[in-house]
Amino acid sequence: GIRPGLLCVFRGCAGLLLGVYPIRGQDAANPDQNLSLKKEAEVYRLAYTDSLTGLLNRAAYIELLHNIQQEERNGEMCCLCFDLNELKWINDHMGHHEGDRALVTTAKVMEKWFRMKNAWVYRVGGDEFNALAPGLDAAAAEELIKNIRDDLQREKRKGGLSVSVSAGYAFWQGNPDSSLEQAFIQADRNMYQDKKLQKNFQRS
Repeated sequence: GIRPGLLCVFRGCAGLLLGVYPIRGQDAANPDQNLSLKKEAEVYRLAYTDSLTGLLNRAAYIELLHNIQQEERNGEMCCLCFDLNELKWINDHMGHHEGDRALVTTAKVMEKWFRMKNAWVYRVGGDEFNALAPGLDAAAAEELIKNIRDDLQREKRKGGLSVSVSAGYAFWQGNPDSSLEQAFIQADRNMYQDKKLQKNFQRS
């Protein structure tokens, strides 16, 4: 069954893409309506899914931000931003097929860990991934990032492709008076600070 993901707050892409509105009862007995719903679901799937990684895409992410911000919610949410390190170098020196493999590997690992937190991760740019996780404090966010990085190291040992991520997070207070977009901007800044620290560490 569908887990209580954040996307369930609106019908749009979430309801049809993720099956929040399964066909049952009288609807199931109407083959024309059944077919229409399936076609509509396929349109949403194509519109809101990243074709390479299978993650939800930037369009789904933007719609999520809009709808979540309109909701009256209690409780803090953790906004996380990730960047796949050295993707351009991989594409230039190893070929775009290896760059695609790095993206798919990263997406698979992230999706696994965010699923455990009842959260969704989005591919929002070429090498950028964002996620919104309810009930995640700073210690849990740090642990989640560490688990993702450890899994990517294990993938490196299995497949020989070195993949790592820079990460940052910030918190949204979960009410209309605070800006979810600004929380993601801060998380993005923190991610680039992490990237800078990693580069400085590699040089030392």
